[in-house]
Amino acid sequence: MVTLSSIPLAAVIGIAYILFGFLYVPILIAQLITVIRNSQTTVIEIAFRLTQFFVAPVILLLSGGILIFQGWRLDPMLVFQQILLLYLMAFLVVRDIQRLQTKSKVRTIRLKTK
Repeated sequence: MVTLSSIPLAAVIGIAYILFGFLYVPILIAQLITVIRNSQTTVIEIAFRLTQFFVAPVILLLSGGILIFQGWRLDPMLVFQQILLLYLMAFLVVRDIQRLQTKSKVRTIRLKTK
């Protein structure tokens, strides 16, 4: 079992998943608002964002809870797999934040030029 002091590493990853799940909701709400306000948005893009809004935080919270309560049973290979998934989720959250910031900057520039 891989441990970080006395806490199993899988439990630490579970806590990170739960934090990402709670932090991801406001980001998704902001993205959903900007997508709906955009006049060039297609129905498919809105449906994708709504699906992402409901599915991603639920999966993060469930998997985080499972890792906290059952993570001590994981083999080292599964802990490595969870570490890779954690890096993937962190990348996606950072990418969504950057995408949201660039869209708001573009909208501000368009408003200033009008």
